[in-house]
Amino acid sequence: MAPRKSNFNVYFCRIELLISVLAFLLRGFNGQWIEPVKCLDYISSSLCSGILKVYGEDRCRIDFLFGRYQCCWTCAATLGIPIDSLGRFNDQQGFYFYHPGCPNNVRDAIDALGSSSTQWCMHWKEKNNGMNCYEPLFQYKCYKTCRVKCGTFSD
Repeated sequence: MAPRKSNFNVYFCRIELLISVLAFLLRGFNGQWIEPVKCLDYISSSLCSGILKVYGEDRCRIDFLFGRYQCCWTCAATLGIPIDSLGRFNDQQGFYFYHPGCPNNVRDAIDALGSSSTQWCMHWKEKNNGMNCYEPLFQYKCYKTCRVKCGTFSD
């Protein structure tokens, strides 16, 4: 007979999550909102093209990490979406410049059964004086910690 798991670990994880979120909220925001990174291919363009050949252009719309933070330029070109001189574009055809839901760390952590990257994000943001927040994959994982701007832009 398998040993019963204690509910202590579940409660401890939830308490740890709440403490992390409260610490983040109570320490306040130092700085302004930052713009999302430019729409570029942050991995090899040939790799982006190869992935699109296998999975199709829907991958750009379905997978925000892939479409916006890894292969944005290739996806925009494939979807026929123009990119302006600042590396931005208007949301079209389910392809978004700004995160469509403006992520919520608490909701995301609850959806992930208590697993939160907020503490990790805060640690690495502080270690590098916030410079990580200008890197595409860090912005994707640490959207709220970095205070990445949500919304739309107009020219």
